[in-house]
Amino acid sequence: MNKKSIILVGMLFGIIIIGLIVYLVLSLTTDIFKPASEMFNTYLKEDISKINQITDLSKEKDYLNTLTQSNFRENIKADFKYTNSQEMQEKFSIISSGITNNLEKNSYKAINIKYGDNLDIMDLEYLQENQTYGLLFANVVKQFVSADVESYSDLLDMLGIDKTNLEKYKVLEKWDLIANQKEKIENVIASYIKDTSNARFKKQKSSQVTLNNGEEKTANVYSLTLSKDETKELYIEILKGLGKQAEINDINTTKKQFTETKIFIYVADNKTIRISVEVENKQAKIDFSENRLSIKYNDITEEEIKTKSIDIKQEEQNKSIEYSDSYNNKISLVYILGEDINQKKLNLKLNAQNDYIKGVEFNLAQNLETSNSALEGIQKKLENQANINITNLKVSERNTALNGLLQRIDRVLIKKNNQINSEVLKMWININKTLEQKYQGIKEKQKQIFNNQFITYKGQNVKKEIIYNLLDLAGRNMKNYKTIGESSFEINISEGKQNIELAQEIIKAIKESDNNFNIDFGYDSDGKLNLIKIQGYKER
Repeated sequence: MNKKSIILVGMLFGIIIIGLIVYLVLSLTTDIFKPASEMFNTYLKEDISKINQITDLSKEKDYLNTLTQSNFRENIKADFKYTNSQEMQEKFSIISSGITNNLEKNSYKAINIKYGDNLDIMDLEYLQENQTYGLLFANVVKQFVSADVESYSDLLDMLGIDKTNLEKYKVLEKWDLIANQKEKIENVIASYIKDTSNARFKKQKSSQVTLNNGEEKTANVYSLTLSKDETKELYIEILKGLGKQAEINDINTTKKQFTETKIFIYVADNKTIRISVEVENKQAKIDFSENRLSIKYNDITEEEIKTKSIDIKQEEQNKSIEYSDSYNNKISLVYILGEDINQKKLNLKLNAQNDYIKGVEFNLAQNLETSNSALEGIQKKLENQANINITNLKVSERNTALNGLLQRIDRVLIKKNNQINSEVLKMWININKTLEQKYQGIKEKQKQIFNNQFITYKGQNVKKEIIYNLLDLAGRNMKNYKTIGESSFEINISEGKQNIELAQEIIKAIKESDNNFNIDFGYDSDGKLNLIKIQGYKER
């Protein structure tokens, strides 16, 4: 082989070696030679890990565990600022101190609300003993109003407040469920997508994308399209991971319809900058940056595009959350959870505004002392206080008591508001008025239900057998009775008062009579039935 041939072969061999090295480097450091399905799965796994890191609630759960499981002395200082659309600002301050013994399930708090820095609006005291919760409005009444409940849900039932829409606001509880099962969910998603046909994956190079903050980027886009059936299968697999068998049964029973799902992952500089999910006319865009998630949700209809945006930023000391929507509602929340020896601290700042409220600002500083000496001092007990427990009251009596309390609170608030003309106090009064109307409405409804049990018996020449049924009902709601003549009686009625033996006395007297009877009723000043009149029937 001549010299020129040797040089040529050497050059070709060198080019091949360099090419192999370049290929190896590019394969290891870029996605040029990797299939779309592999890259989609790789980036999706990394992105789920980022989302988990930024939305981690372990500190928050630890703080809540202290509030619900530890013993502590608590001090709270808070202020509330309200600015209306005319730029008029009001400021309220709230100071609270108390002791909580979660081991023995009791707690006491004293709360003061001021307008500005000087005008006292309301003094409250809160007491909890086991499953009894009491509240004292100190400048309204001189006794606690308490209830025995196993949960706040039971309390809402007792107060007659509809709680059907409250489930959707249990964000922390729902997130906790997902967080505890997140590895299982991640594995379900990864496994399902891994088994999906490669034909479902696509790659598009150098696409222009506008991020939620308006920044323009050039990115490679990896996409996956799931059919209706595949979407349903994945959704059911996730529900299985969460142990939600009831929801799965509901899907199968109602034949719930699913639509095609499209998932896009945008990658720049080997990092995901966006995940986008499209389901029919709905679209969610999640943008990634350092310690931050920016989520934008669009619901597109023929009439409008409804938009919701959430930004979450996780830093070493604090977490911030910002929300906005297409209706100009804006909310921002920043909080810091701190910890020292025998101390836990929360500092929180909340701002909100919309077209009607120029601004609401709420600042709170809470300090918990968890040392052994935290419980030192005298703690109040409900058993030693003037107290009305509404648990065992009849519904009508309970509504009357709550309505009376609200009316007294109104009188105090109206008197205070005559001095300051506060929009916030007006809102508070209006809420009270709404509840008063509700309790009055409940009282009216309960009265009608009670009356209706009896009024079908009203009439003349009524047979004995029908009278027996009436007296059976009366015996469960009877105060006393008197005989007013031959085979004639007046029965004083009191809801829920049992007097079966007295009713049997009247039944015995009626059985010995040969008459049929006339039945009529009497009512109290509120229109509630309180008297049954039974008179022997005489033909004219």
